[in-house]
Amino acid sequence: MLVGDMEVVSDPALKALLGKDGWTKYYPLGPSDPDYSVLRFRARQGDYYHSLEKKSFDVD
Repeated sequence: MLVGDMEVVSDPALKALLGKDGWTKYYPLGPSDPDYSVLRFRARQGDYYHSLEKKSFDVD
């Protein structure tokens, strides 16, 4: 499990870079479609289980 911060990316160049041609079926206006969103997640910490023990770590 990761814990962190999520933000909506509004940079049109990045949205165009990540968009795919086949997505026009869902986003007819392409990367400029108001329904098309790109999210950026930055992890701060995480947890996982190993040998039935919970392990925690910080993400630098």
